[in-house]
Amino acid sequence: KIKLLIAGQYKLYMKQDSDTLVECLTNTPDITELKKNYTITFLGKGWEKHVKDLRNSGYEVNHIKFAPNYIEEINKHDIQITPISIGTGTKGKVLDAVANGLLVIGSWYALENIAIENKISCLQYNNVDEIIPILQDIFLKIRRYRSLCRTQFVAKFLNLTFGSEVNLSDRLLIGVRLLFNFVTDFRRLPSKFVIFISFLIVLHLFLNLDTSNRGLNLSC
Repeated sequence: KIKLLIAGQYKLYMKQDSDTLVECLTNTPDITELKKNYTITFLGKGWEKHVKDLRNSGYEVNHIKFAPNYIEEINKHDIQITPISIGTGTKGKVLDAVANGLLVIGSWYALENIAIENKISCLQYNNVDEIIPILQDIFLKIRRYRSLCRTQFVAKFLNLTFGSEVNLSDRLLIGVRLLFNFVTDFRRLPSKFVIFISFLIVLHLFLNLDTSNRGLNLSC
C-alpha cells in the first residue's frame, strides 16, 4: 500500500482543511480503491476523532502522537498531505518532507515561500475535495508520481535545471536538512568519510549562490 502521512498537531491552522479532508475521504462515492491502496498515518497530537472516523469507514489508519526520531519516521512514508488553511510562513515539516523525498500534497498556504513547483516537485490543491482525484490518479500512475519529488529536488540541489529559482533562505534550510539527514543516515560509516562528503555538500551549497540577486539561477 501507499503510505500517506499527515504530520503536525491538530490545531487551528490545520483544523478546517483536515476536517474537510476526512469528510471527503469518508463520504465521497466510489472510493473503495483508496481504502485498498492507501494507509494513513497521523503524526502528532489531537487526531483521535479523525482516526476513529477513518477506521470506521474502512481505512487502515495509524496514530503516532510522538516520534523520538522525526526524520526516521517520515522516511517510512511515501506522501505527505499538509492541509493548512491559514498562512503561517515557511513550513519546516514541508521542507523536511521535500528533503527526504516524500511527495508533498498541500494548499497554497502549506507551500508558500518554498521553491517547489506544482505538478513538477509537489501537488497543490485549491479546494480540499481536489485531493481525492489526486490520490486516485496517484495509485493509477504510481511510477510517474514517484519520480516527481525525488528527481526534481535532486535536480534543483545539483543545479541541473527546471528554469526556476531557489531563494537563499530556502537553499540554506534545505541544504542544512540534507546535511543533517546525510550525517544521520551514514553515521555508521567512518567519520572521516562522512566529514569529507559533508564538506563537499556545504561547499557546493555556497559556491553556487548567485550573489547578484542573492538567489540561485537554475536555468541551463
